[in-house]
Order: sequence, then structure tokens, then C-alpha cells
Amino acid sequence: MPLGSMFIVMTVALIAFGELFASARTYEYIGALAPKEQEGLFLGYANMPMAIGALLGGPVGAFIFNDVMCKNATKLDNGLLRLDSRSTSPGWVILMLIGFASAISMYLYNRWITRHRAE
Repeated sequence: MPLGSMFIVMTVALIAFGELFASARTYEYIGALAPKEQEGLFLGYANMPMAIGALLGGPVGAFIFNDVMCKNATKLDNGLLRLDSRSTSPGWVILMLIGFASAISMYLYNRWITRHRAE
């Protein structure tokens, strides 16, 4: 198996195992946050981030790729694009900032919810 294919298989396997172990804990955490007799409602709302991500992820990802990362790209004879590294770097920085903003938001929400639970 070529080295690139092996890395693709390993990446998919790691993501699958991460999802396998994380999703159960996520629903357990959300169920623990819910007031008595509202666990079902909270678990239903647990799928909202996936819905929002599905609605926003496609258009935002297409914008980042087409308008940011493909600037100054040249089309090769086989139909593929040769991307300019000066244009792809800002796209990866944007994606990194989205990830950091998501992580910081989850941390702040966790602090807020634990503070209000104690009251």
C-alpha cells in the first residue's frame, strides 16, 4: 500500500475511534446538565450543532476554498489546480481561527454553565 493511502486510512480510523469514544461521553454530559424530566429535550438539542454545521459548513468552506485558497491558482492540463502557497496559507489560518474560536467558546460555556449550576 502506498504511503499516502496508508495515511488516509490511518486518519479515517483515528477519526472513527475518536467519534466512537467521544459521542457517548457527549450525550452523557448533556444528559447530566439537563434538569429532571427534561433530559430528552436536552438530548434533542444536542444535535443542533450538527445541524448548524451542516447548514453553514458547506457555504463557508466553499467560500474559503474558492475565494481565498484558489486565488492565483493555475489550471493544469489534467484539469486539476496548482494552488499558490501564498494563497492557501490564509485559508488554513482562517480554518485554524474557526477551530480556536470554537474551543474557546466551549470552554467559556462550560465555565458559565458550571457557575450557574452552583447557584
